Parts: sequence; structure tokens; C-alpha cells
Amino acid sequence: MLAENTDMPDAAAADHLDRVVHDIVRKLRNGDAVPLPGLGVLQPNNKRGVQLKPAPASRRRKGNS
Repeated sequence: MLAENTDMPDAAAADHLDRVVHDIVRKLRNGDAVPLPGLGVLQPNNKRGVQLKPAPASRRRKGNS
């Protein structure tokens, strides 16, 4: 889907995704929080490994889903 939406070759899209995941894992291992726009923040947690703190719900107008 990434390759289709960006007109990237499949291999380039896979490499890009691999780098993003690697950067997230590296930051978490270093004890850093990782913001995920629209989802929340991934934070290292000693008891659970990683915890997702959800982003505040955005306000929606009636009729929009």
C-alpha cells in the first residue's frame, strides 16, 4: 500500500518502512518516547515493555465519521 500510494518501487517502500520501524525500536530501547501522529505516544514501560498513550480524541462535527 505504501508503494502504491507514493509511486515508489516495492523495494524502496520496504526499505523506507524498515528504517522507520528500526528508528522507533532504537528510540524505545534508549528510553525515549515516540510520538505517532493521530495515534498517540509510544513510551517504554518497565512492566509491559511498551505502552501506547492514546492521543486525545479529536472533536468531530455531527454527520462526520
